[in-house]
Amino acid sequence: MPAELIIFDMDGVLTDSERLMTGLVANVLCELDYPITEAEVVERFMGVATAVQLDILRQERSEAFVQAYKERVGPRWRQVMARELRPAPGVHDLLARLDQRERRRCVASNGSLAHIHESLALVDLEGQFARHHRFSGTDVARPKPAPDLHHHCLRIFDMKPDQALVLEDSVTGLKGAVAAGIEAWGFVGLHPRPEQQADALLAAGAARVLWSWDELE
Repeated sequence: MPAELIIFDMDGVLTDSERLMTGLVANVLCELDYPITEAEVVERFMGVATAVQLDILRQERSEAFVQAYKERVGPRWRQVMARELRPAPGVHDLLARLDQRERRRCVASNGSLAHIHESLALVDLEGQFARHHRFSGTDVARPKPAPDLHHHCLRIFDMKPDQALVLEDSVTGLKGAVAAGIEAWGFVGLHPRPEQQADALLAAGAARVLWSWDELE
């Protein structure tokens, strides 16, 4: 049975923000004498809720370190987004195809609602997702990889797990979908190491891996 509800992750699925954020985080951490490569940022923090990332840094360093990190990342991130954020190639055509097939859709991201709203506006996708169909990890008790956020989507749309399909680029998000009993497909079209990520997503339970949005029918 074709999925009636498509649940999109945000960063790295609808937009290329993962690439931008990875470079920024690596640069800021190195400036603060926390040596780390972009590849290590991807491995440790990709798809992880911001609050969880900060808790990791807090445990490894200190509250003062976390505050210094936030003071540098926040302003720079808004500048980078405004200047460089782009939609995932082919995503506008994909959404048009879903409209033709009358498939419902929503966004479910560990990012804040403010980040979701701003990102969609910057890449001309704001009109493609109703504001009341944009869901954040802050809406639930536990962000991904817990199933709470995906369960929340199902409740809002009054659907069962076998009526939905989740599209995710991170292992963290994919595990949340699998834990919720929803079929999940991985997307590696924007990942810096697509072959390695494809293997990781399949190992985490992805039913299929997509390399471009042209493959989704």
